Amino acid sequence: MRIIAILLLLSMMAPAQSLVLKDGRVVGATRVLRKGDKIVAESAPAGEAIFAITEIERIAFPEPPEIARVPELIVAGKGEEAIALIEPVVNYQVDFRELPGNWWAEAALRLAQALEAQERGLESQSLAEKISASAPNREIACAADVQIAVVLLRRGDRERALRLAERVLAESRRSGPRAGAFVVKGQCLLAEEKWEDAILSFLQVPVFYPGETGLLPGVILGRGRALLGMDDFSAARAALEELRLSYPASAEAKLALKELERVANREKGLAASR
Repeated sequence: MRIIAILLLLSMMAPAQSLVLKDGRVVGATRVLRKGDKIVAESAPAGEAIFAITEIERIAFPEPPEIARVPELIVAGKGEEAIALIEPVVNYQVDFRELPGNWWAEAALRLAQALEAQERGLESQSLAEKISASAPNREIACAADVQIAVVLLRRGDRERALRLAERVLAESRRSGPRAGAFVVKGQCLLAEEKWEDAILSFLQVPVFYPGETGLLPGVILGRGRALLGMDDFSAARAALEELRLSYPASAEAKLALKELERVANREKGLAASR
């Protein structure tokens, strides 16, 4: 027991991040701060070590756990909680945005998603455009472009949204951007009443990108709407009920209620015409 306690204590005292300097040194730190053109590395045994930004190759930050939590909160209908959770991470990481190893772009993207979930589309688009313009690699830019497309689609600019989604599908190899682009494409196909093509686009997510669970409420809703468009009422009802049962707190579950009313009305209309 004593050995386990000592190991736990040592793990708690271990540096949370490290500075990799251009001269090859690695400096561990429990906390890193930005002060003008200096980076301050704080650690319990050594106190403070101060370096000019020009001395630093990169900062090896661990991935903030808040990044993974945001999609879960959005699906649970807790968009405001998601914003409150991720904003401090964005505000902290922005100080290190020009240094390799930071998590600003990924955290800011989650904030953009949470803002859109709260119908704060203009803020979401503005932030996503900043991420796309300054992204350290094309994959992060693609993820930001998907978020821009989501906002454009909600505002009715289907042509630009589809153009962005198609570009992401042509350029990205990561599951997140590709899955998001397929959802946007599916929604555009729905608007064009291309029901079967829309279903095929939505189904790309659970089949090829099953880890992107935050997109599933939108996928199921889109599939239900496409099935309704095809007059497959029983399958549409099953999809919409699945959505309500699996993700009851999501924004899509509320929309599913309206779609279920449409299913019932369409069925009655067809029955009356016979």
